[in-house]
Amino acid sequence: MGRKYRQLFRQLPNEEFMDKLVPLYGCSTFDKIDNHQFTREQLDDWDTVGGLEILREELLQYYVPCKARIYLNNITVKRAVTIFRQMCRSLGYNVKSCEKYRNGKKYLMYQVRKIEIANDRPPTLTVQWI
Repeated sequence: MGRKYRQLFRQLPNEEFMDKLVPLYGCSTFDKIDNHQFTREQLDDWDTVGGLEILREELLQYYVPCKARIYLNNITVKRAVTIFRQMCRSLGYNVKSCEKYRNGKKYLMYQVRKIEIANDRPPTLTVQWI
């Protein structure tokens, strides 16, 4: 677990918990989450905030107490996206947003993508003084 995630989580969420969490965001299982898309309006329709309130006790087991007070009290749709983004990031996925327009109205579209790790580092340079 990287240093960054120790600042948010006591322990990393496991895939079993994520299988409970991802249906709140419109995906059937965690295995099928790559390239999944959703909007805030869809989260309202799916009652994601209500589902997070039901899972709140389980979420408290993962978050560090000071972060739990920030993110898990008074959950809104915006905080629901933040919680999902943090959980996914800890398991190797990014949740990116982009602006879209429909019927002259702007909205944010979120897409879940697997984090690609590049192993093609340039060779190290060794300098020898003669």
